[in-house]
Order: sequence, then C-alpha cells, then structure tokens
Amino acid sequence: MNIHQQHVYLIQNPEYFFISSRKNGVSRDEARNELYRRLKAAFVALEELVKEGCIKYYGISSNTLGYRPEDYDFLSLNEVIKCAQKASESVNGDSADHHFQVIQMPANLLEHQFISVANNQFEKQWYSVLERADQLKLDVL
Repeated sequence: MNIHQQHVYLIQNPEYFFISSRKNGVSRDEARNELYRRLKAAFVALEELVKEGCIKYYGISSNTLGYRPEDYDFLSLNEVIKCAQKASESVNGDSADHHFQVIQMPANLLEHQFISVANNQFEKQWYSVLERADQLKLDVL
C-alpha cells in the first residue's frame, strides 16, 4: 500500500499582531503594511519548506478575514494572496506557483461575516471572503 500524506501548515491568527500595534498607537495602515511584510517573510520560509518536501501547502487560520475593511484588525484575503505570490516569485521565480491553499475561519450563528460581509474587491466588484476563496480555488475550513 502506497499512502501519500499531504501536510498543510497553518499560521494561526496572524491578526493578533494588531493587538500590540493598536496598543502602541500605530496607525491602521502602518500596522497592516508591517503585518503583510511579516506574512510575506513567513510565506517565503513556507515556500522553501514546500521545495524541501516538508509540507505540501500552507495557509492561515484567522478570525478577522470576514471583518469590514475599515476595521483596524481586518485581514484581507486579497492582500494575503499577494504576499503568497511575492513569496513564490522570490523562491520559485513565478508568482503563480505559490502553495497558499487553505484558509480557516469561524463560522456560526454569531460569526457569519465570512459570507455576509463583502470585503474583498476583485475586478471592480465586492465579494465575501467565502466567495473570494471560491474564486481563488482555496480550501476553506
């Protein structure tokens, strides 16, 4: 029997970075720029692990992917994908060859923003994070 394991690495709640940023008076835009810079650096390391065969895919688990863009701790799926593309360009020489494949977010009667809030713009239209994930062919937990 030949069983292939598919390992996925999730970065847990990267938006927690915003807690200290807000506490220290960092502007929303500055905090976001720094978080996305850090995510790109993490994704470079994860792309290297994919290259080495240690993992197959990576992604994030976040409570704020469904938030409104004006919320301080909103994490934009579009920006996260850009980080993965830049990381892949750096490691693989091709931005389309990234291995960012999985997002995890809360979904229940109280936390329904994943489908009820249009917060990701693409081609001049707004989509919920679930709709955008479907467009990007991401796996959603």
